[in-house]
Amino acid sequence: MGSCLRRKTPGKPTPWLVPYEHAMELIFFRKVYSKLVEKNNASEVTGVPLICLQRSMCRLCKVLQDSRNFDAKQYDLNADGTVGWWEFCILWKEEQFTTRLSVAERIYMTLEDPHRSLLGKITSILVLCAILVSAGSFIVSTMPNMKYQECAECEPQPFEEFELVDTVCVMLFTFEYVLRLVTAAFMRSELVNEEELIDILTTDYIIKLPNKTQRVWQFVSAWPNLIDMAAILPSYIAWTLSSILAQGMGNGGIFSLIRLMRVVRAFRLGRRFEAVIIIARAMRKSIRAL
Repeated sequence: MGSCLRRKTPGKPTPWLVPYEHAMELIFFRKVYSKLVEKNNASEVTGVPLICLQRSMCRLCKVLQDSRNFDAKQYDLNADGTVGWWEFCILWKEEQFTTRLSVAERIYMTLEDPHRSLLGKITSILVLCAILVSAGSFIVSTMPNMKYQECAECEPQPFEEFELVDTVCVMLFTFEYVLRLVTAAFMRSELVNEEELIDILTTDYIIKLPNKTQRVWQFVSAWPNLIDMAAILPSYIAWTLSSILAQGMGNGGIFSLIRLMRVVRAFRLGRRFEAVIIIARAMRKSIRAL
């Protein structure tokens, strides 16, 4: 999935934090121009109608939350009612469209895209290590010699150290998930999805950008985030059941099954590897085409 936000300036080191401003690149405007030419059955020679350019740039200003008054007529240099690629280049140079990110958006992108900042890479490595430690700790805790019995008739239980490791990892996963959930309400997802943004700028239909509630729902319903939720919930359910069982209520077999569900955390590794992400996106696009 492409993005209209540059991940890194060539020749410069990766910044510690996600930059506040991102200048929109000419290659993005080239893709917009090509799409407009295709949508209007035009050609590179004839260019695109002024009304289409006006509509696209007004929509871009809306997405960027830019209050400027754009006038497409000033870029019709030969007064033929259309704008060619050369005039489009002049537009890009003169207007200097820039994406300005809010604090919430920068936090979200730090957690969601580790390649944009050093802090993002450090956070990603920390979460990756926590996933490995958590999954490994659970597997080791199932070994007979890693359990103890409080009495001869009691069911063997893992050493308390394993429960401590699990608690620390779950708290870390919960903090990361809640932080992404909260900031997702303010994240303009179209800025990090180039194809979606180009469709918004070039479609003939009336567009309506999602509100905060819709953005949160998009986040919650995305399959990687469903996996994240499935990796966290078993621990909270297990803690609730343990308090119920301590009062002599409930079924210990159900408690054991809930503990086994913690192995779902291993699937969180998939979102940390770019190859898996690319394959998942390709499959999603294929399903949409069918």
